[in-house]
Amino acid sequence: MNEITGVDFSGIDLQDRSEPNHARPFDGILDVLGPMSFVEPVSATEAEQYRGRVPDGLLEFWHRHGRGAVLQGYAWLCDPALLQPIVEAVFADDPEFDAADFTCYLYEFDGRIEAWGRQNQHCQIDLTAFDYATVSVHGPGPLTHQRFGTVTPDYLVGNKLMSLARRLGQGMDEEYSDYHMFTSASNRLGRLEPGEIFGFFPSRQMGGEGYPEDMQKTRLVEHLLFHTQLDRATLRGWEPIPGGDGLSRPYPIRKLGPQPD
Repeated sequence: MNEITGVDFSGIDLQDRSEPNHARPFDGILDVLGPMSFVEPVSATEAEQYRGRVPDGLLEFWHRHGRGAVLQGYAWLCDPALLQPIVEAVFADDPEFDAADFTCYLYEFDGRIEAWGRQNQHCQIDLTAFDYATVSVHGPGPLTHQRFGTVTPDYLVGNKLMSLARRLGQGMDEEYSDYHMFTSASNRLGRLEPGEIFGFFPSRQMGGEGYPEDMQKTRLVEHLLFHTQLDRATLRGWEPIPGGDGLSRPYPIRKLGPQPD
């Protein structure tokens, strides 16, 4: 039997509050996250195929560093083609959004996806959330940051990547935090391999309670495609929280997909 290799973050400052350089937001990301593993090189020719589909800074990052796992598998910079079947299933026959507009560039240990849209910009897809699958589209329109106001696409995505360590480190002592769920599953089951996530069995949308011990290794694409068959995802909007110092909260808008006449 192979020995299980868990995760160890003792050499990484998960509370690092670094902000990206505004002129070059992708510089220094790996100084915060640590080295990537399972690195797949990206040629200039391949990167150029995504010109205009994701921010230019991300293309440069791919070409310089490749794509792979950061934070020992907590998140994965991925080949967009891997998740295109998910995008097509999520936005199938929707009158407002076209799946071809969205390019997935990141997935997390539990199957959450970050995508970029040429028209609609920042998009988050969470098909395995409690109760129902959700999609948030933050565009079109100006891209904003709570502290810095309007920012560039490069800054928004660079900041998203740099903040992964901080997100992982939040609530380290809480039972259902990302840190607890990810480290618990990794130390019990071993580190994730490319194309794998930790999924809940049974699914949280089928009565599962979402306990750490319910997580099992599973194939990313197959697991998410299964969840697209449970129900159509709910499009969410975001509204300011009164007195929330610039924070927002989600609210449901409608189901994605074909709409009633």
